[in-house]
Amino acid sequence: MDEVITIADAAYRASKATETAATPSPSVQALSYSVPLLSAFLAFAIAQFLKVITTWYKERKWDPKKIVGSGGMPSSHSSTVVALAVSIGLHEGIESSTFAIAVVLTFIVMYDASGVRLHAGRQAEVLNQIVCEFPPEHPLSTSRPLRDSLGHTPLQVVAGAVLGVMVALLTCHRFSPAFCPILSINSSHRSDAAAQSALPFSPIHFQSPNLNSAINLLFTYISHTQTTSVFNFNVPIAYRLSIDSAFVAVGEGGFYGEIMTAKKRFAAVASRRQIPPFVSKFVISLLVLFCFVVFFGLFSQFKLQSSSVSTEFGFDEFRLEDYRMKIAFLFLVRDNLPLDFLWHNFFKNADPENFTIYIHSKPGFVFDESVTRSAFFYNRQLKNSVEVGWGKPTMIEAEKLLFKAALEDTNNQIFILLSDSCVPLYNFSYIYKYIMSSPKSFVDSFIDDATEKRYNPEMSPDIPEDKWRKGSQWITLVRRHAEVVAYDHVVFPIFNKHCKRRPLLDLSKGNESLKEQQQHNCIPDEHYVPTLLEMRGIEGELVRRTLTYSLWNQSTETMNTLAWHPVTFGYTSASQKNIQAIKDIDHVYFKSENRTEWCGGPCYLFARKFSRGAAMRVLTNGVVGPYDPKTLFLDPT
Repeated sequence: MDEVITIADAAYRASKATETAATPSPSVQALSYSVPLLSAFLAFAIAQFLKVITTWYKERKWDPKKIVGSGGMPSSHSSTVVALAVSIGLHEGIESSTFAIAVVLTFIVMYDASGVRLHAGRQAEVLNQIVCEFPPEHPLSTSRPLRDSLGHTPLQVVAGAVLGVMVALLTCHRFSPAFCPILSINSSHRSDAAAQSALPFSPIHFQSPNLNSAINLLFTYISHTQTTSVFNFNVPIAYRLSIDSAFVAVGEGGFYGEIMTAKKRFAAVASRRQIPPFVSKFVISLLVLFCFVVFFGLFSQFKLQSSSVSTEFGFDEFRLEDYRMKIAFLFLVRDNLPLDFLWHNFFKNADPENFTIYIHSKPGFVFDESVTRSAFFYNRQLKNSVEVGWGKPTMIEAEKLLFKAALEDTNNQIFILLSDSCVPLYNFSYIYKYIMSSPKSFVDSFIDDATEKRYNPEMSPDIPEDKWRKGSQWITLVRRHAEVVAYDHVVFPIFNKHCKRRPLLDLSKGNESLKEQQQHNCIPDEHYVPTLLEMRGIEGELVRRTLTYSLWNQSTETMNTLAWHPVTFGYTSASQKNIQAIKDIDHVYFKSENRTEWCGGPCYLFARKFSRGAAMRVLTNGVVGPYDPKTLFLDPT
């Protein structure tokens, strides 16, 4: 299907280009969009550079032309496509269509390198030898020699693949660490965080208790190996054919400007191949050891991760200290946080290095000792907050301000939007591991019910109706999606102009109020983010459900205002049985799409709307972990 680029898309790209030129973003943010591309380019460059070194080992001759040439050890084609595929798999998940395409492309390129291109190069060698044996008066005797270094041996292809895997993991670890659980940071020898962050790359270690014994076993095997035929540098066929025949190779423009004999060429090559056996064995040993260490280390780490991060979320063995990616908790509140005592215990049982807090309250409201006794919230309010009205575009504006503030910290990789009545259903450790185990955002996104008449035709063509989506405003975004929301300057103005909440029914106005009820009842915060992400073509990068549970009023009266808000949980309804019932939900059904979203575990990590009494019961039931009874009296009023 052809891509449809709307006016909004074009304007968005133009505005982003202007914005980037005017205000450069941090390097990490800029690179977060193209880490797979960076991995591919870096793998290609390293492979080409290594060809110079391997050529020197083979021929005892430095050949800078190998940096831009084809063929040789390792295969740059193989390393490039493997790095691209692995990086895409880390960022988008192995279930994504993009990863499937990348894997198929990788196998095609690797097969071509060791098949068609390899034999094409060997054919070129034979043809060059035939031309060399022509007498000088033959019309083809002055033909330019064909390039005979085209393909790769299977070993060269495998070496390129290993290099590609390593480069993809290293670049992902450096620029998008949240998606690289295979690598861990061992910084115990550096207690100074500033000094550690100044390093271009953190020390990387494979955590495998059997790795040292495996390496020793490998060295024992190599030391007893007496043959050097494991690694064949493939002497060109031309040097093995008709050694005594002379030839003339004169290219146009001095491409070949000297007359040689095939015997001299063979002698030169033969002398270059007289490398001491121990040097060849040493080089072979290093290469085999490198491949073995890489695959053994990655396999061991993969087993550790697979056993600890399961689809059923059994996270008991997850090493939290290995990862320091932060979750940004974004609280959208009216003024203060009425449930601060619950959140205080939630954050108290967490590692401070794993989270940050941002609060959008009414302008001028300051979180200090007079408002809350929880130090976690002191001065965490935004200084540029706006007055927010329910069902108005100012709600979106407040959300965008929260995302912008949190994006200033480059360690923030996950962004969770919460209300002042939200409560966590699990302790911090569980929530952290649940969210970090997925490279996708959690956004409630589904096709709007046409009977509700939420879409305003005046939005067309900037926002096509087929891109219109609906969903809960309580979202969880990965960094690259948070940037899309924070820096959108095209879709939001259209929402601000055409997406308005229908006024409540006022019988005192008579016919005027009835006429108002015929207007489109567009609630901006329920449509903005899912519609924006769909227009950007990244809906496939989402888990299309929210992590925040709401119990909606089942009233069938469309004009009943209670049907517009979720049910509030009180002390009685927040019983342990009801909380467990919420935690046991493992799928969500979307009626408008006739779609069931299976969660593979608990669907919800948070719930709303909870009163202070309900939150107190959640706390005393130990839902968020151990608590201090004194914190029940955090409210200074």
